[in-house]
Amino acid sequence: MPFWSGFSANFVGVILAGLLVNLLMNLRLKYEIVTGVFLFLVSTVMWNALRSLKKKVAYGCGRHGQKLVDGLTLYVRRPDHPTDLTSAMTIRLGDEAVRSIKADLGLSPRSAIQAQGFVKIASEGILVLNVIFGEDDPSDRGYYLVYDSTDVSLYMTPCLPSRSLEVSYTSAPVLRLIGGGGDPQLVLMAHRSRYHHDDDDFLCLCTPASSPGITDRPWDTKMLRFPDLPGAFNAEAMFSFEGKAFWADTSQGLAYCDLRAAGNPAVELDFIGLPYGYEILDDDLPQDELTETEPAEMNRTIGYAGGRVKFICIDRPWGHPCNTMVRTWTLELGCKEWKPERGLLWKELWEQVAGRVLRYRDDVKMWDVEPRYPC
Repeated sequence: MPFWSGFSANFVGVILAGLLVNLLMNLRLKYEIVTGVFLFLVSTVMWNALRSLKKKVAYGCGRHGQKLVDGLTLYVRRPDHPTDLTSAMTIRLGDEAVRSIKADLGLSPRSAIQAQGFVKIASEGILVLNVIFGEDDPSDRGYYLVYDSTDVSLYMTPCLPSRSLEVSYTSAPVLRLIGGGGDPQLVLMAHRSRYHHDDDDFLCLCTPASSPGITDRPWDTKMLRFPDLPGAFNAEAMFSFEGKAFWADTSQGLAYCDLRAAGNPAVELDFIGLPYGYEILDDDLPQDELTETEPAEMNRTIGYAGGRVKFICIDRPWGHPCNTMVRTWTLELGCKEWKPERGLLWKELWEQVAGRVLRYRDDVKMWDVEPRYPC
């Protein structure tokens, strides 16, 4: 067996790139040229471009927007070893895209671009990225990039329809897939910026599929009537289901609205609290600043799975670690009630999982573990 058979292709590629760079240094080329060659070689070896996009469209991004999205290439680095569960993504800008950004920001050709990128959604073959160019006033330069693997398309849109608005609760939009093969719809809650005196709430919907021939007005804005809540709302999970958009606070409950009623000038937001005894109010938290409290999402979650909205909570009785329970409720949306399902002892649940793993892996040893929030 060759000695190099255990090395990954990425590792070998980086070594070869390093040897080539060393040769270029010996030829006394400029440091900037050598550095550029090295970065290009490493990125080419370690990163794979997503397959050719069939459609790239900029909605409401100004006169330079289409040049910008045309010059974007998405790269992904997938795990190359069974024990490596991590992956990564990067965005590369072509020369024309860089020039269009600088023109939009009013920068000179030699100026550097300050950029930030965040993954907001990765679900059902859809990837939503939040990209910000410039740091003086990021709200003016923020965009969503929406990649759809179904039709291999990419569209870009400003994060909000107006500079006078700011996102409420979370900048991660609710993703709604619309039948007929149209672009995915993005849904956000927003409010007036601090420079305005009113406290109105708004529902913002980006629906390119509703006007495929119009690229300058992708967002629709409606007044949003928010219900009174017992405490400050914290949107931790977002999803859509049966034409409705949901924002989940694992300490309080679900806020939702019917997107099919978005044709009205105002949209009502409803609220469903958590099952009795599972709300966590501010008065229930320790008042001592030195006392650390676990975030609610460490032990509970709300989401949509198998055609149902479910609330799952890990109960740890104080002083009885062996009695840790995994409890599940299913939401009956029509009557706004949570229906409990049979709880499972964590020990029994883990034994089922361990049995399935040991059935196929003789080299794996299982032991008693405690469910923990992934760090």
